[in-house]
Amino acid sequence: MSSCRGVVIGSNTNRARTQMAEGMLRYLTRGRIHVTSGGVHHGTTILPQAVQCMEEWGVSLHSQAPSTLAHVWDKAGTFDVFVSVDEAAVAKRSPEQAHAPLSMSSHQQGYDPNLVPAIPAHWSVGEDAASVKEEWTVWSPRNPMIAHENSVRKFQDHLYEGEPLFRTLSSDANRHQVRLQRRWEVPSLVHAHAMERSAVFLARVRAVRQNIFERSVTLIRDLEAHYDEVLLDAALVEDLVSRGAVLKANTVTVNHTE
Repeated sequence: MSSCRGVVIGSNTNRARTQMAEGMLRYLTRGRIHVTSGGVHHGTTILPQAVQCMEEWGVSLHSQAPSTLAHVWDKAGTFDVFVSVDEAAVAKRSPEQAHAPLSMSSHQQGYDPNLVPAIPAHWSVGEDAASVKEEWTVWSPRNPMIAHENSVRKFQDHLYEGEPLFRTLSSDANRHQVRLQRRWEVPSLVHAHAMERSAVFLARVRAVRQNIFERSVTLIRDLEAHYDEVLLDAALVEDLVSRGAVLKANTVTVNHTE
């Protein structure tokens, strides 16, 4: 095992990109590094196309299952690296906002602000998908705070005898307690595009797989430089290249920027 205590990979969900990254890092290091992943919200299953595309390269995801970051951070202090997998700000804009440049406001573009929401320059909560903490509070008429307009309510009859739960999101500072942080901008795969054929969606998943492969190699090289250890299995990298992975020249350079 490595001197690195572990790597946490976080995102909004834990169904595709984070699962692929977890499997890739574990595979390329032959398990020398403990890797786990989680999401602010998590689905019930891993995206089947993600499993299929990783198996094309000989990387199995069958031993993995979606989890939450709350579960991961129950063991705070046991990880040295946090990797946030998120989309670029442009990709998060609504279809209406996509028509307006980020550098100009809706008023400057002549849009009705009541129809097109303003494009924020930053978000105080959730500017990064993995910087958010999800909390649930049992409903009570004596606690008006849980009825916030942005909260989400759901019923848990089997747990709380019909009392609804209110969900709130807040900033989570746990990710800043690690030695190394990385932010990977990778396109989301959870939702298919409108009228998208299965072959086109698989092509998107394979493009994300290549993206994660390059970033995983770079991260492992960073960890090798940080811990002065050999972690990357060169034979496995060559095997993936033979299966279609592309190892660019700048992928193997060490990047020390935070």
